[in-house]
This record gives sequence, C-alpha cells and structure tokens, in this order.
Amino acid sequence: MAWNPSLAVAEARDLVKNEVKRMMREIIEQPTTHVYAPGPDLVWLERRRCPTCQKQRWFVCWHTPRLGQDAVCVQCGDHWQDGELAPRPFERNWRPKAIASAKYFYRTWRSRLTPD
Repeated sequence: MAWNPSLAVAEARDLVKNEVKRMMREIIEQPTTHVYAPGPDLVWLERRRCPTCQKQRWFVCWHTPRLGQDAVCVQCGDHWQDGELAPRPFERNWRPKAIASAKYFYRTWRSRLTPD
C-alpha cells in the first residue's frame, strides 16, 4: 500500500482532536479551589507626587487586611503596592484600562464602605 499524504493528515488531525478532548476532560474533572480574598476595609482619594508623572496627581488608595496599602495614579495608571511600583502588564493600552479600573474600583467600594 502506497503512502497517502491526505490520509496521514487526517490521522494526525484525529490524534490531535482526541488528545484535546482527553485534556479537556482532565481539566473539567479537577476539583475547584476557592481562595478567600477579603475586600478593602478603607478606600480614599489622595493627592501626592507621582514618581512616574513627576507631578502632583490624584491617587485612588485602599487598604486591605493582610495585604497592605495599594494606590493607583489616576493620570498615568501606575499601581503602587506598599510604596513600591507593581509590575506593569504586558499588553497594549494597559494605561487607560488601569485608570478606568481604578475609577470604577473607587466608585463601587466607596459606596459600599460609607456608613448609611
């Protein structure tokens, strides 16, 4: 019997499909892990000098038990954790996303933490 390239491709495709199905079954059957991460206990706006912008800027700040204080510059989007610059994400347009996320975070958590 002669070697048929289209048959070899079809067999390879079937092998890959079966392997993917097997891997998906393994992933689905694994037990789910729940991680408890408390929300912030304090959220505030603060005006301070941003080391990245080199100017006075507004920061969205929050404190979380066991994790410490975080702050995000509303102008440049840099995130600071306990006074140190957090790693920047490796993606396009991360600054506008970080700024929008910080503003949304402030609005949602501020309304939850203010006493009625």
